[in-house]
Amino acid sequence: MRIQSSIQSNSIANTVLGQIITYDPVSFSAQVMLYAADPTDPTSVPLTTGYLPICVPTVGWYPAPNLNDLCLVHFQEASQQVGYISLFAYTGQPGQSVPSGEWWFFRPDGSYLKFTNDDKIAIHSTVEIDISAPVVNITATTANITATTANISGAVNLGDIMGTLTPLLTGAASSIYNSHTHTGAFTGPTSTPTPQLTSADQTTNVKAN
Repeated sequence: MRIQSSIQSNSIANTVLGQIITYDPVSFSAQVMLYAADPTDPTSVPLTTGYLPICVPTVGWYPAPNLNDLCLVHFQEASQQVGYISLFAYTGQPGQSVPSGEWWFFRPDGSYLKFTNDDKIAIHSTVEIDISAPVVNITATTANITATTANISGAVNLGDIMGTLTPLLTGAASSIYNSHTHTGAFTGPTSTPTPQLTSADQTTNVKAN
């Protein structure tokens, strides 16, 4: 990468403030427009880098920048030829102040992950939250679900899932029970009820004990 004298002193490159102008998600790199070293000097003009790698706090975390985000460009061992990007200042800032001591991961669209000072964790999406795994375990003293509609696809086991689970009766069972009749003498045993409940009147996906 060629860096002009506007950002160097005695051939030693310094940390430079710049602005993301293009981003490549495949290589996780970006081009940066470097601000002029001296904005009062008409000969000191912004320069554009090649694609520089983006340095992240830890392996596996990829916070992709937005175009026009401010960033710092550092140079390994003060070399003008080896630059990398760090410390973004996102242009989409949260619409409210972040209290001291809290950690917020905030998107301009309003989605966020918050670690708050009251020891709570808040997750919010403006559209949808998806969780995918072969097994999902939730352990809590109380679990509250508030929704206009709650949809569950698949088998549902209620109670002690390690014990014996039996099917429940469906809504059709109450109609059969309320309308069934017995024939025979009133003074002795009667016949079996008509109609009778069958396995079709029991739940197949929901079981309990």
